[in-house]
Amino acid sequence: MLDRSVFLNLLLQRKGISWTRLFADLEGVFPGSVRLVTIRPYVTGDNRVQLDMIVGAQEPEYVIDLLKRLEGSPLFGETSLVN
Repeated sequence: MLDRSVFLNLLLQRKGISWTRLFADLEGVFPGSVRLVTIRPYVTGDNRVQLDMIVGAQEPEYVIDLLKRLEGSPLFGETSLVN
């Protein structure tokens, strides 16, 4: 697990991604009713960073609101929901 974490961090550094900036950007779009449980970044085959996130909310509508905010943000790309 440590090796994988080091590898992912190296990839993210190579892409110039700051964890601090990532969390600040996410904080700007996350509604107060949704909590980030886990986040797993990885680099795709076309050299883009993708975030797999697990979020928690009391109601499905809150997660839908998060998806709309992410899609409407110039900082994030398309989203998909896996239940």
